Amino acid sequence: MSESVSENFAVLPDERLVTLIKSGNNECFMILRKRYFGVIENYADKYSALCVRNDLVYAGIVGFADAIMSYRDDTGASFKTFAKTCIKSSMLDLCKKANNSKRIPKDLVASLEEVEVADSNDPESLFIKKEYFDLLFDLIKSKLSDLEYSVIRKSAEGMTYKEIAARVGKSEKAVENALLRARAKIKELKR
Repeated sequence: MSESVSENFAVLPDERLVTLIKSGNNECFMILRKRYFGVIENYADKYSALCVRNDLVYAGIVGFADAIMSYRDDTGASFKTFAKTCIKSSMLDLCKKANNSKRIPKDLVASLEEVEVADSNDPESLFIKKEYFDLLFDLIKSKLSDLEYSVIRKSAEGMTYKEIAARVGKSEKAVENALLRARAKIKELKR
């Protein structure tokens, strides 16, 4: 694509970029991802006392992808508000899973009552969401070894090193090393 076309995408509002992403424009995804990666990192810093920061970043990326696929501009909510809510919710869900015995302070949990969430259970939305997540995870998977990909997915689901080690048949140290490598590679994707 020519540089002038890229520049045109760069000035588009978030809501328009989301529409283009849903129609298959990967360049628009990269532009929107750059706009929101700072938001993801800021929330990860905010909640890092509750969970491992790098796991929070990964959960934030998943929440951001979910926001793209389930956002509907006819709800009246801006994409920015909706995306922030999805990112925070994804991170807090991870923290809840990772810290079952600990309570997350109420002041860190945002009320979702003000944001109307699109019904993403209709067949078309589910299909589009699945396609998008497949694309996102294919991109991530292409950068990771099979072990790294398996370990990062299980970590994002809230599994402990010990649980992951038992599932993949490796030592906890091997799991820890694979997670460190995977996080480093995923962090490189933001650049």
